[in-house]
Amino acid sequence: MKIIKIIALCLIVVCFFASCSNNSDKIRNTGILANDEAISSIKQEIEDKENSYLAAEGDVFWTSSGTNWHQSYKCSYLSNSKTIYHGTIEEAKLEGKVKACERCSKVE
Repeated sequence: MKIIKIIALCLIVVCFFASCSNNSDKIRNTGILANDEAISSIKQEIEDKENSYLAAEGDVFWTSSGTNWHQSYKCSYLSNSKTIYHGTIEEAKLEGKVKACERCSKVE
């Protein structure tokens, strides 16, 4: 009879620790999901900020080097630039940008 009680007690202890392990996995997974949601939220904020630049009618983008201005903030020619300026075409011309980028500028 004592052996049955000991085996039963061992099974209860094993089940208890197994359920604790599952709960900690759920907590970890919840943390990962929360981090993914936070990252998604930050990415959305960045995209909204970029789109706000694009939404300003007449704004163009340029860098300190080069002679072109760009219609799109996401132009591949700007992808490696650390500093991107924006303003009107007239402001770009004052900075020495003499023509529109052939890749991203709208045909008018």
